[in-house]
Amino acid sequence: MEYFWEKIIEFPSSENNYPTASFSSDGRIITTDGDTATIWNTSGKKLSEFKANQQIYSPSFSPDGKLIMTISPDYKVIVWDKNGKQLVEIPHQDIVRDAKFSSDGKRIFTSSNDKTIQMWDISGRLLAQYNGEDSSPFILEAEFSPDGKHILAPVLNYQPGNGSDVLIFSVSELDGLLTRGCDWLKDYLNNNPQVRERLKVCQSKKFNAQLVVLSKSGTGLRSSILPGVRVTLNNSNKNT
Repeated sequence: MEYFWEKIIEFPSSENNYPTASFSSDGRIITTDGDTATIWNTSGKKLSEFKANQQIYSPSFSPDGKLIMTISPDYKVIVWDKNGKQLVEIPHQDIVRDAKFSSDGKRIFTSSNDKTIQMWDISGRLLAQYNGEDSSPFILEAEFSPDGKHILAPVLNYQPGNGSDVLIFSVSELDGLLTRGCDWLKDYLNNNPQVRERLKVCQSKKFNAQLVVLSKSGTGLRSSILPGVRVTLNNSNKNT
């Protein structure tokens, strides 16, 4: 079977060395990068255009098509609405390699040359972070599984003789681990009532951890809630 390609639309050239474009999930609109992020319909009509302080890379739509996420060379991920209003700014300490929406559009996953993998909610609150060591290879990208329960992240090792790795994290276990961590902090709260006001995170039925750091193996996490208070959670031990 032979397939023939026919050029339907040609967009203006981008200033980026490696220009990218993406479809919305319904296939009706397209976004392209460059000095600006531009939204087009499939007939080539420009619908909207918006600009950051620097060039914009790798635009992508949220699953419902209402939000657009971009990467900028100043180590940031930015979430916009379709009218070009900036809603959320997510910072990293080095070049951002990848940024993805979860399948339900409620979480954002970023990976960076700062050797971290981070998970955020849609409001820009950090939910979880994997910290690589100084000698760790670069994390190239990250991908949610279709059901949103796992995250897969291939990493590249430039050292000769060292193979590359693929990290897999279980998102579905995150809430359970946080619950256990707050359970373990109950004694600390009872013995240190002066910090109750500052540690509201573990005192509500629907708590939100301020920062969760995944272990190197991806099987546990550290919940850093107060300065000087750190809880390590995994399948076999606990430390405070």
